[in-house]
Amino acid sequence: MSTAWIQYTLEREAELSEVCVKLAGWRATSYPIEVYMDGKKVWSGTTKRSLGYVTLKFEPVKGKNVMVRLTGESSEEDAFAGIVEVDPNVVMDIFKNSANKDAKGQLRIVEIEFYEKAQ
Repeated sequence: MSTAWIQYTLEREAELSEVCVKLAGWRATSYPIEVYMDGKKVWSGTTKRSLGYVTLKFEPVKGKNVMVRLTGESSEEDAFAGIVEVDPNVVMDIFKNSANKDAKGQLRIVEIEFYEKAQ
């Protein structure tokens, strides 16, 4: 858990108000995370299960370094059991393997975007 975090350094100081992220296992996995801007916590909670992206909104904060940190074990429960998007017999998560498929202390970001406050 002590290494389940990532820090992004933006090209320039920006006033961010949202982080949009796609996390591995998005249909079934919720991640308890915190988001920091230059060391100040701007968002804390558990991500919702989705069919793709989740948007984390917070009060606009100016800074250059954004850290996303896992604060506990992820939990799994398919939120869309009645919806099949692709062949359910094919594992789409390339990081799943028999050695770590049940690991709960991994922060697995597929994509992430940062949004500045609208002017």
